Amino acid sequence: MISKIDIGNPKSVTDWKEFEISKLFTIKSPASRTIKAYSEGDIPYVSSGSFNNGIISYLEPKEGETLEKGGCITVSPLDGSSFYQEEDFLGRGGAGSAISLLYNENLNRYNALFICTIIKISAERFGYSDALTSDNLKTLKIKLPPKYNDDGTTYLDEIKQYSDDGYEPDWLGMEKYMILLEGKANESLDRFQSVKVSKEEPIDTSGWKDFPITDFFELSLPKGDLQVKKVEDGEVPLITPSNYNNGLLQKIADTSESTLYKSNSLTVDMFGNAYYQEEDFFVTAHGHVNVLIPKFDMNKYIGWFMASSIKKMFFYKYDFSDMCTQKVLNKEVMLLPIKENGKPNWEYM
Repeated sequence: MISKIDIGNPKSVTDWKEFEISKLFTIKSPASRTIKAYSEGDIPYVSSGSFNNGIISYLEPKEGETLEKGGCITVSPLDGSSFYQEEDFLGRGGAGSAISLLYNENLNRYNALFICTIIKISAERFGYSDALTSDNLKTLKIKLPPKYNDDGTTYLDEIKQYSDDGYEPDWLGMEKYMILLEGKANESLDRFQSVKVSKEEPIDTSGWKDFPITDFFELSLPKGDLQVKKVEDGEVPLITPSNYNNGLLQKIADTSESTLYKSNSLTVDMFGNAYYQEEDFFVTAHGHVNVLIPKFDMNKYIGWFMASSIKKMFFYKYDFSDMCTQKVLNKEVMLLPIKENGKPNWEYM
């Protein structure tokens, strides 16, 4: 947990102030669009993705079509994934998983990246049954470092443009902090690139074989409607659609009203992200995380291998418009190494 941060004057995170999104930003919605109505092109198509800046394709705009203006933050309604869009783009609008667009004249690449992280963290209380729609986003409150006067006192704006208390976000301080982080990251990258590593031959998968996933796993979805806002903190992992941190959203009490799955299983979410679960766990509801219970004697090494194989094959195959559902998984295959008899080579894995 960060306890201090260099935003203007060094201040504790506990001194940050609360700002309502609707006061910080002008909130807009993109035009109603579906990717199938377009041909490939050069303009980014931003949807409710949780990676690659929300860009799922590059399309050719229709004749006379107005693009969404860059210089804004895009927010996914399903998990709060937020990204800064520097250039003009085509946005996913309409019903369902339409993104929201946040505009403020003070936004730039650096302070926007800072705010995107805060929105993502603040949005974790929203689940798939209570999505972060534009209406919910308007009332969402996030904590940011406030602007300080030269004498160290908090700057207060009589107009009260950004908060009821008159606080103004420290736009410049957030920018400086992210520039500092970028510099440190670049230094680490330079050091990493300077390290000489031995070149290994790439793995030859030409002799591997496709196997139906259902040959090895029983597919399961949880019972009950586990609502993230109502659960108590505890020690049991709650797995949600995500492309990082093993899908872990938070840890909750083992008394939560849903299916408690045993360890040594795989999870595959709606985007095709696959993970091996080493502890007993819960998953978020509404079919967005599939649980794969092994029918064979699987250990963590084989589990890691199979999860990597699934994620590698599914990573660019599934998104919000074409989800990896249980029905889909029943027909999917995974690529595995085999022995001479055509059976999976468990020892190799």
